[in-house]
Amino acid sequence: FFFNDTATTEIYTLSLHDALPIQVEILEPSAPAPSDGGTGWAPPEDPFLEVKLDRSEAFIGEQVVATWNLYFQQDFSSPRMEQDPAAADFMTEDLGEAQSINPVVREYNGEVWKQAFLKSVALYPIKAGEAALEPMALSLVTHRGRQRFGMFFPEPQRVASRPVSIKVKPLPEEGKPVGFMGAVGEFTIHLDHTEMELETETPFKFVLTVRGTGYPDFISKPGIKLPPGFDLFTEKVEKSIEREAGQAFALIRYRMIIVPHQAGEFSL
Repeated sequence: FFFNDTATTEIYTLSLHDALPIQVEILEPSAPAPSDGGTGWAPPEDPFLEVKLDRSEAFIGEQVVATWNLYFQQDFSSPRMEQDPAAADFMTEDLGEAQSINPVVREYNGEVWKQAFLKSVALYPIKAGEAALEPMALSLVTHRGRQRFGMFFPEPQRVASRPVSIKVKPLPEEGKPVGFMGAVGEFTIHLDHTEMELETETPFKFVLTVRGTGYPDFISKPGIKLPPGFDLFTEKVEKSIEREAGQAFALIRYRMIIVPHQAGEFSL
């Protein structure tokens, strides 16, 4: 083996007399994974910044997921966020943001492209009508540039997603629950309790958990009907966001206490 170190212009010799043979399996090159679903779609330009919505219309307070992807064929350097997508018509929760450009190879309409996830956001419309989502913009340094004084100077290129709008429908007034605060989505309610028998005047602690796709601040405490002679107290309310399957799930835990003042068997 001979290795030419161009920095020192010296030749090094490496002896492999005692080395064991190495078994190498050569595979056929795999084709890029198809991504256009047979639609024939391809990015209209290089680079191309696209925003996708999981739905084009929603009710007030209903979750809409927006995802931004960057498509490119020509490599670039020094990516920089120039403009975050303004969403004044929505409450928002971040679902994830790339810390660096990590592309995967895709095929669109017979052409090989690189696709990189940039950001995903859960949007909750706050009023009926057309809700606007403003563009995201990036600055990239590509191989394009200018020749000056016999030297090449790369120039930053600005790439932006298109502005999009969502049709927001008003909520029906018929059948509106008493105390409704605006939570729209799919929800589950779970009750955790520690005891089923207790003495009068003895606090009974339990946790009522509500989980769903609605915006957390729009979720109201479920009503609990108690027999006469019972007191109900809310000890603590804990709110958090879980991110699962590309959606945001609000998680509200109500830590509550019931104090019974009479003996007997009761159904709560």
